[in-house]
Amino acid sequence: MPAVYDTGAHGGLLQAGAYSMSRLPQVQRSWVQANIRAAVGAMQDAAYRAVAYYIERIKAEGAVDTGHMMRAFEVTRTDDGAVVTNAAVYFPVMDEGRRAGARRPPFDAILQWVLRKRLVRVTERKRGKVRVTRPQRHQVAASDSLLAEAKSMAWAIRTLIARRGTRPREIAAGWANRSAVENFIAEAMLRAMRTRRPVR
Repeated sequence: MPAVYDTGAHGGLLQAGAYSMSRLPQVQRSWVQANIRAAVGAMQDAAYRAVAYYIERIKAEGAVDTGHMMRAFEVTRTDDGAVVTNAAVYFPVMDEGRRAGARRPPFDAILQWVLRKRLVRVTERKRGKVRVTRPQRHQVAASDSLLAEAKSMAWAIRTLIARRGTRPREIAAGWANRSAVENFIAEAMLRAMRTRRPVR
């Protein structure tokens, strides 16, 4: 199941850990109790800011292929804040990594990645010169020999991933990211305290 982060006014962050109302200074806690609607609005604002932050983390980690993982974030408003989810099934693996010795990733997913990245190369020799080209995806799919090479490459990659694992990208996981989201929540609360604006 994709990771879920809850910025609810009563619940803090689910799985992202650490944040709860008790972490706020007493003056802020008193204000929240007296202005719960504005506090909920601040939590919801912080959730949208967290999504923008996670997208920047994905880009910084170079974890962009089709862009699906960035588009898969969703903010669901709740009575006490908001829940941030990512519907990409591979998000938890990208975020937290894959341990060495775990089962191999799906073959079709790796094969499609090999085709998108044009990892299959064709070597041509003409008049004593060597020319290496990277055929387009449709060219590989149309050639039995090139498709067989792509499948062989995908099998080797997934076996290597299973043996060595993958490093965590820490898009949302990790202390630094939890701290950043906590700061977004605290800043949103302070803005709400200054303006006392109603929830949208």
